Amino acid sequence: MRLKTIVAAGIAALSTGGLVHAAGTVKMLTVAANGSGQYKTIQAAVNSVPNNSKSPVIIYIKPGIYRGLVVVGRHKPAITFLGQDGKTRRTIITYNLNANDKGPNGKPIGTFSTQTVWIRSNNFSAANISFVNSAGNTGQALAIRVDGDRAIFDHCRFTGWQDTILTNANRQYFENCYIAGATDFIFGGATSYFDHCRIHCLGYGFITAARTPKNQKYGYVFNHCKITSESRPDRVVLGRPWRKYADVVFMHTWMPNAIQPRGWITWHHNPVDKKTTRYAEFDNAGPGWTPTRRVHWARQLTAAQAADYTVRDVLGGSDHWNPQAVVQRVLLPEILAVSSPHIPQQTFNVAWYHAKANGRTLDTLAFQRALDICGEDGGGEVLVPAGKYLTGALKLHSNTNLHLAKGATLLFSNNPADYQRGKLGYGGCLQANNAHDIEITGRGVIDGQGRPWWKIAWAEKAADKKAKIKPVPTPVPVHRPQLIVLNNCRRVLIEGVTLENSPSFHLFPQECRDVVIRGITILAPQNSPNTDGIDPSGWNYLITGCRFNEGDDCIAIKAAGKHGWIHLSCENFLITHCLFDHGHGMSVGSVTYGGLRNLTVMDCTFNKTDAGIRLKSNRHRGGPVTDLVYTHLTMKGVKVPVQIVSYYLKIPKHPQRDHAEPITATTPIWRHIYIHDVTATKGKVAGMIIGLPEKRISDVLFKNVHIRAHDGMKIVNANDVKFVDSTIHAAHGPTYIIHDAQVHGIKK
Repeated sequence: MRLKTIVAAGIAALSTGGLVHAAGTVKMLTVAANGSGQYKTIQAAVNSVPNNSKSPVIIYIKPGIYRGLVVVGRHKPAITFLGQDGKTRRTIITYNLNANDKGPNGKPIGTFSTQTVWIRSNNFSAANISFVNSAGNTGQALAIRVDGDRAIFDHCRFTGWQDTILTNANRQYFENCYIAGATDFIFGGATSYFDHCRIHCLGYGFITAARTPKNQKYGYVFNHCKITSESRPDRVVLGRPWRKYADVVFMHTWMPNAIQPRGWITWHHNPVDKKTTRYAEFDNAGPGWTPTRRVHWARQLTAAQAADYTVRDVLGGSDHWNPQAVVQRVLLPEILAVSSPHIPQQTFNVAWYHAKANGRTLDTLAFQRALDICGEDGGGEVLVPAGKYLTGALKLHSNTNLHLAKGATLLFSNNPADYQRGKLGYGGCLQANNAHDIEITGRGVIDGQGRPWWKIAWAEKAADKKAKIKPVPTPVPVHRPQLIVLNNCRRVLIEGVTLENSPSFHLFPQECRDVVIRGITILAPQNSPNTDGIDPSGWNYLITGCRFNEGDDCIAIKAAGKHGWIHLSCENFLITHCLFDHGHGMSVGSVTYGGLRNLTVMDCTFNKTDAGIRLKSNRHRGGPVTDLVYTHLTMKGVKVPVQIVSYYLKIPKHPQRDHAEPITATTPIWRHIYIHDVTATKGKVAGMIIGLPEKRISDVLFKNVHIRAHDGMKIVNANDVKFVDSTIHAAHGPTYIIHDAQVHGIKK
């Protein structure tokens, strides 16, 4: 697997305190039910792991149905179960014990012996796995029981009827999971966080049955989840207390009309429950959210109270565990490693199809013929040998690797007649639509020859300036093609190539999934208009080891798609070990109305860029952007190291004087932004955090951040901005300019 080295390096670098895996060499095992792996059963692979091993273990599980009980013992920490094809429904662990089954002594085995999978160890994680108890409506029947601490489940399915999931103790994090059952199907005494999960009710019953200990601050938290149901209206309740101090909170969760208006009930009409349970809700939605009709002994949280229910607050503990960082830095590379493109082992050399390679004669027909025949034959490598090739627009097909050998240069024509123009403008010079298993690799160059196109843009800008027409941002320049456009593609690898001089954006993957961009270089003059480096959108991206030196945003995540209640249009981006040389830095926006969550930028260097961390939008383009981490960054000569603004393109001179407007679907939302271990020197302005009066920027943490600039940091319309072990040094004027903002930890 091409990403195994990245996975191993990422895991080995993590410690049990802040993250999940112990440092050490990563051991990788493979399980296949058909015998094609190292082990035929999951339990055999688990048993092979030495007790108390200091090395993390990844068990790759090939698609199949694995019938039987699985126990991960207390002395086998840091094991990961990873479904190898990325499709949860195809990798299934199942069994069918129920509490009424007879044990060896002839008596019923009881609830706590029915689990299909039992996780007893710490630091367990799983992704792309289905955990099933198929006993059906026969009584208590667990799909999984978790006793270990710091367990993570990402993109997993849990299916049962009664008592599907028992989180017995300690801490667990569930993200993007599907959980189905009917009665008490999420129960136990742990502190568990359910983040962007679908909770499916199979019939009448109770979603939760918590038994939170009295002195435990948190129990179950459901945040940005969606409840669905097969039952009739008013047949499901959110929970009943298994023990007196049950603690359950539903936040930002969509609820169907199956939820009873009262919301909660006591356990067998026990009046004590009304005094001791800790049930609460905040900002939910749907026909099942009826806050004025809830039982009087359940609470509706205030915004200030709800702010204390972040993942870090609930699960952090004394060891500062951060499961979101584990998902981003460990599980995401693992998921991408098993989702790499499948390219058949056959080659189609463009020279076979009479490509001239003289840089003057159009080779469009030869290239497209090679690509078409490759696609028709099931895929393979389209080889571009050394030489210069002039071509018009090209279309890629599924299961294709366009490989540019060292010394190969693909020159795209700058004649508009060589491109098709639709209602939305030009497409890509090189484009793939609704394709899968795409690679563009090699040590060659793809040159957009953009200068004639830039001249048109420069002339238009000059004419607008002369006519005093204010500039209006456009999501995509319509009068110029982009160099590479990938629309709705899955399993993509871009590696090694140099992209240069695009007419506008260089690499534009839109609504793509499972994308790796590694070791590419993007070059264009600093004054070239709209020559963004990479403008990605979609799900599951790794961008690593790339160099940017061009005229606009080096990377700009454009969250322009539609989003549902659970899933946003952009999720799970990991950007590492990149060099930002000139350009506008690491950006999000300006289009964010589709939403973005889970972005990590780490171990990157910025040299003389206009901005470093750049989040930009406005009242007409905004949406929810949340859970961003920037860590171990070095910036030299960056004009504005940190820029989070809701006034793109132009920031008012006095934003504190702006009047609040009604909040709409396109109001920018910036929250949960963590910046730590960042050093910036020779800046012009230390930073700008400028929200709207109607929607403030919230929860921004600077930890071990040190910025030196000519001017200080401006903070306007923001809540809960914290500085911990951080310094801002302004050579001239005040260090901080603060208006209508809550800022903590400032060192004067």
